[in-house]
Amino acid sequence: MTSETSATTESVADAQTPDTPPEGKLSADEPYFDEAELKQFDADDSLAGSAIGKMLTILFLYTIAVMSIAAIWTYYAIYAD
Repeated sequence: MTSETSATTESVADAQTPDTPPEGKLSADEPYFDEAELKQFDADDSLAGSAIGKMLTILFLYTIAVMSIAAIWTYYAIYAD
């Protein structure tokens, strides 16, 4: 092993000990998001949930309307004189 390779191996081993996270990484006890970000996530989730609920309601009503029209059309097509 050359001295250059040995120095590189030692510096990599020192930098990646289990006790210290790599630079730019969070430690296990640090939260991923701060309080303001969590509140924003909650607000965004509420907005998305509301939009999805409205979309599902409209699609359900559309399905009922189309089913009713098809049932009425079928009734008159079969029993028309």
